[in-house]
Amino acid sequence: MCLRHGCGAEYVQLLIDFGANVYLPTLIIEKSTKQNEALELLLRERGTPKTLASHCRLAIRKHLQKINKMNCLEQLDLPTSILHYLQHKPPPYTAL
Repeated sequence: MCLRHGCGAEYVQLLIDFGANVYLPTLIIEKSTKQNEALELLLRERGTPKTLASHCRLAIRKHLQKINKMNCLEQLDLPTSILHYLQHKPPPYTAL
């Protein structure tokens, strides 16, 4: 849908991060710089499998949504860095 409507690569990346299917049956696009960047990102993602961490994040989030407990994510007994990862937030800053 992003490619059809001329959305930039940042939107495609956001959808990929949240588990979008990158194996679309057909790609119908118009030629533009935005489209080329988004298409290149999509094709790159097709050739590179998701990391185990990414699969785990998607599985945990999917399960929490299924049992209607997404709002309980903060209450999990996990390190802050993992909680931030599950919430698609940048890791917390730590002073050295």
